Amino acid sequence: MRSAFAALALFASTEALAGGIAPIVMGGFHTEPLYFYSNETEDGIVLTNPSEFEQFKVSQAIGNFGSGLELMLGDRDDLVQGVFRLWWMMDTPQGDPANTGLVDEDNLVVDYREELRHYGMGSVGIQWGVLRAAQDKFKLGISLHVGTGFLTPNRNEFLLAQAGLNTGYQINRTLEVFVDVTYGLRVRKALMHGVYGTAGLRILFD
Repeated sequence: MRSAFAALALFASTEALAGGIAPIVMGGFHTEPLYFYSNETEDGIVLTNPSEFEQFKVSQAIGNFGSGLELMLGDRDDLVQGVFRLWWMMDTPQGDPANTGLVDEDNLVVDYREELRHYGMGSVGIQWGVLRAAQDKFKLGISLHVGTGFLTPNRNEFLLAQAGLNTGYQINRTLEVFVDVTYGLRVRKALMHGVYGTAGLRILFD
């Protein structure tokens, strides 16, 4: 019986070797709330107690881009394939709230991010093929990814869920170029919406 299980595991692991590995690049944007305050009332009275400052909130579009690696599990001809991604991502700085015109610059009280922010990212996902064309070389599918920014400065970890479309074109038996375009939801103290694009070149193996 043990020999049978060992043989079964061997065959299963051999089949699991089908897949591909790819360098990837990504870019996109997400919304991000920014809070700031005014230490002056509408009547021109300057306040000294921070708890009395009027609060303002704006939603900013923050750009992001990065690069990394993807591991795909599943035969190149399968309609359902698993995807694991590990990548570095960088967010652009927040915009100066003085430019919103909501608060006079002399009365603005704010602490906003003026530098780039870097993240170590990881995600797992699945992609379903829904259409094939060009002698099965072109593929259109739906993708779903769930991951996290797990390596961050100042403990700014967040959850990232993505859903959207993916396309791929198999150049030859061992190379496939692909593009994903997804809606992305970041979750950290607030819901932050965005659009993410990922492209890469898969090296396929059996």
